[in-house]
Amino acid sequence: SFYRLGLSANHPGYVIAGAQDNSTFYYDNNSWINIIGGDGMECIIHPNQPTTIWGMSQYGNLARSYDGGQNIDYGLSSSINEEGEWTTPYLYNESNNSIYAGFGNLWKSSDDGDTWVKLSSMNNMNGANFPAPASALAQCSKDKDIIYMAKRIYHSYNSKSELWLTKDEGNTWLNITNGLPDSL
Repeated sequence: SFYRLGLSANHPGYVIAGAQDNSTFYYDNNSWINIIGGDGMECIIHPNQPTTIWGMSQYGNLARSYDGGQNIDYGLSSSINEEGEWTTPYLYNESNNSIYAGFGNLWKSSDDGDTWVKLSSMNNMNGANFPAPASALAQCSKDKDIIYMAKRIYHSYNSKSELWLTKDEGNTWLNITNGLPDSL
């Protein structure tokens, strides 16, 4: 089973896919190779450089390769000391060449994942010393600076689902949950 799939709009034929229990697979328009290890999760191909790829194993362990998986830099998200979902969401914003990762807060890297800046200050869940991990991230197709972050319900912490929006790199967050269904 594949958890996530990454495609290259500018380079058809390149695919990266995160597979349950079987790491991440990368197709370079010629052959498949197995890379990264662990449970393969979210994965991205750089829009203009199809051999620059990112893959993630469970709980947000981000890895990167500049040469189509031949050499891999592991532990890119190790400086983020927050809980991540089993399939931690992240995305690439080509308008500013940055990666955004949703842990308990939204994090941004402008150097391909080497360093991270926290863009939010989400409240901790009731009875926990950490915010609810993000379960999904999305950016607006017409304005890539508009980012949505969803957090799923956590019954064990009496924490309801939430949907947040930022238009300004996390300086302002709008809780747009009101009126949405109160379930997964």
